[in-house]
Amino acid sequence: MANLRDILNKRNKKTDFEDIEALILNIGNERIEKILKDNKVQDKLNSLFDKYKKEALKLIESQVKTIKDGDKGDKGDKGDKGDKGDKGDKGDKGDKGDKGNGGLDGKDGKDGKDGKDGKDGGPDTPEDIVKKVNTLEGVINISVIKDLTKYLDNIKNSIKTNKNKSSSGGGMGNVQHESKSVSSATTTVVTTYGIAGGGFAIWAYYQGQLIMRGTHYTVSDRTLTLTFTPEDNTTIDIIYIRG
Repeated sequence: MANLRDILNKRNKKTDFEDIEALILNIGNERIEKILKDNKVQDKLNSLFDKYKKEALKLIESQVKTIKDGDKGDKGDKGDKGDKGDKGDKGDKGDKGDKGNGGLDGKDGKDGKDGKDGKDGGPDTPEDIVKKVNTLEGVINISVIKDLTKYLDNIKNSIKTNKNKSSSGGGMGNVQHESKSVSSATTTVVTTYGIAGGGFAIWAYYQGQLIMRGTHYTVSDRTLTLTFTPEDNTTIDIIYIRG
């Protein structure tokens, strides 16, 4: 039987793996225990293990590098298209949701832009306007004078009532409108016709303002006597019922 020395002397002819194999096959368990107790043998085995370990690591690193640095393989063929799946059943309709609470009040809107300035009014005063209107003799409609139509209707109704009650005497005439130009020198104004109602069926307007009988003028037959002094270039409108 070959001893350990003979086997070790053959290292230059066989690989380290063959040395270990020959050592194990040719010695018994007792010899192995005895040999393993030998520090030199243990050192030798440890040295062999370290060497194989390093060589194994180098081999693995070399294989990994080869795989990593290798050429990119060809793209594989596209697989067959799979069969289309069956359409799923329609889901049940969900329950109606609860009514939501009222939302918060919105923010106030932005202030609007200021409007454009209006055009300047005419320079005429109210008195000037009345003067211009009074120059249109026979043009002013009775309806434009405040409450005049109502007063005239009342007088007509009163005259009609009195006429029905009276068994004799003449009736009163139609409504008459006259416009008279006056000045600071005017003291009296004369109507074209007599005034019905004993001089009471009359309304006079100075510059568009109602003037009162007995306060601003008196009546005698067809003459109105003014109790005030008018301004120059002004007008008195007289509306009366012809007597």
